[in-house]
Amino acid sequence: MNWFWVALVGISFVLAAVFLAVREHRWIRQADVRPGLVVEIVERRDSDGSTYAPHVRFETRHGSAREFTSDVSSSRPVFRVGDSVLVGHDLTSEDARILTFAQRYGVASILASLGMGLLFLTGCFVLGNAWFLARHPSPHNVTRPDSAGGM
Repeated sequence: MNWFWVALVGISFVLAAVFLAVREHRWIRQADVRPGLVVEIVERRDSDGSTYAPHVRFETRHGSAREFTSDVSSSRPVFRVGDSVLVGHDLTSEDARILTFAQRYGVASILASLGMGLLFLTGCFVLGNAWFLARHPSPHNVTRPDSAGGM
């Protein structure tokens, strides 16, 4: 197997993870962070079943009340009605997000883990193959004693 392609996929995953994490970090740095409250759990149904997303209410820096439903949902509710959460609110738009590590960096973490795992696997197989070939040379490259003397 050509391990170059596996390494390339691993590198791609790591680069995508870095891009997503940096983009999210920049968004959080410019956001206004406010306390929020989960006021409802919204059920989303599709052909695969149901997922649940928190609906959050928070107050902006200027005192106006805002509500939003998280884009991130799960098969089991992660939050409960009445839970306190931190909300990042973009002052230049209506965008608001719950600030937890899993909701903000979960996808980037998964991609980075998969990418590093593929790179580690590639390294193990490439180095292992080199080690094996150094100790067990190919029969095509070995000189036989009976062919050297010409009897």
